[in-house]
Amino acid sequence: MPPLGPDAQPVEAGSSMPLAEMALDPERAAAVELRVALPPLAAQAYEMGELVAVRLPLRAGAGGAEVRALFLAGGASRPGAPLDGGASKPVELPPATSVAGVAGDTWSTFVFPRPIPLDPAQLPFVAIVVTRGGVRWALTGERTAGQVFFGPPDGPWQKLPGTVPPQGGRLRLVGHAPPGRPAAPLEVGLAGGAARVPVTPAPKGVTVEVAGPVATPAGAPSPAVALELVSLTAGTVTLSGVVVTATRKPGLAK
Repeated sequence: MPPLGPDAQPVEAGSSMPLAEMALDPERAAAVELRVALPPLAAQAYEMGELVAVRLPLRAGAGGAEVRALFLAGGASRPGAPLDGGASKPVELPPATSVAGVAGDTWSTFVFPRPIPLDPAQLPFVAIVVTRGGVRWALTGERTAGQVFFGPPDGPWQKLPGTVPPQGGRLRLVGHAPPGRPAAPLEVGLAGGAARVPVTPAPKGVTVEVAGPVATPAGAPSPAVALELVSLTAGTVTLSGVVVTATRKPGLAK
């Protein structure tokens, strides 16, 4: 999935303190529904046929923590029973380097024993289960984030209290595209332009063309174009032979 956000919702612009976060321990767990969230100007419709891992931004307490991710059946917009083979390997989280704000968040990867098939019509939930210590999970205000539930590790699950503003769970997904419908690993575009172009790099190189229109930023001493590259996988690419073609706006003198 796109390696972008979702960021924690701050109290106000420029603040590092999250608006809402959950304190989780061996007696209190959280569950979040999976949703496919696309970044602005996404170049392709991301599909995932199976999930192999999830990434969660957790901040451990002074003594560190041990955490597992657990798949729960979906349906009726509420977490269900654990899915067979849906318990991740335990992850040891060291004490956070910062106890204030979200600076100490650590995006940790929770890998499952085998890929979990996904049914777009009935996506599962992911439960965050702490087996030792305690962690804090800062939430987000993005509408595309999944709804959050809380309760004991084995349920029953409840929605967040009505006094808490609607907040979503922060997580990233790692998986495989459906057979025959691969997702391009790279996107290229122009800042402020149209949607980015999906690109599949090759050893011999590929030619990519991205188009505007792109307006010159206000106050810029001369026309400027910013090239954006977003990689959806880990790796290295080489960019060479960049050619910029600009046209004069109709009605303007040279």
